[in-house]
Amino acid sequence: MDADKTLRSHYAGSKILLVEDNAINREVAVELLHGVSLSIDTAENGRVALEKVRSNQYDLILMDVQMPEMDGLEATRLIRCMDGKAELPILAMTANAFDEDRQACMTAGMNDFVAKPVNPDNLYSTLIKWLPERETDGTSALLPEKSTADPGRPALALCLIHPERLKSL
Repeated sequence: MDADKTLRSHYAGSKILLVEDNAINREVAVELLHGVSLSIDTAENGRVALEKVRSNQYDLILMDVQMPEMDGLEATRLIRCMDGKAELPILAMTANAFDEDRQACMTAGMNDFVAKPVNPDNLYSTLIKWLPERETDGTSALLPEKSTADPGRPALALCLIHPERLKSL
C-alpha cells in the first residue's frame, strides 16, 4: 500500500503540530498533511509551540530547527521536560542535512529527521513510522512495523530547567 493511502486509511484524524516560521513552507506542509487526512495545528516558532503543547494533545510534532525567538532544538528540549511528553514523537524538519545537524537534533530529543525541501513520499513514510496507530477495523496487520527508540541514544534530553521556570517560557 502506498504511504499516502496508508495515512488516509489508518491514520486519518491524527493530530499533528507543525512548527515552521516560513509562511510558504508552512502552507505547503499543511496542504501535504491535509491531503492525507491529518488534523493540523501550526506554530510559527518554538515559543508558540510550547504554549500549544501545554494546552493540546498531539500525536506527533513536525519541528523546524532554525526559527526566530526560540529554535526547534530548544523547544524540543523544553517539551521533553513537560509531564507526559517524553514519548511524544518530534521530527526535525530542516534543510541542514549534515551528520552533525542530525546529531544535534537527536541530542535535543528529536526522534527522526525529514529533509527540506520535503519529499512527500519520504514525509509520509516517516509519519507512518512514528504516528501511534489508530483504531482500525482489524487491518492493522497490514501496517509497517513501528520503530522503537535507538538504544544507543538517550530516550529524552536531560532537563536542567526548574519546573517553575519552564512554566514561564
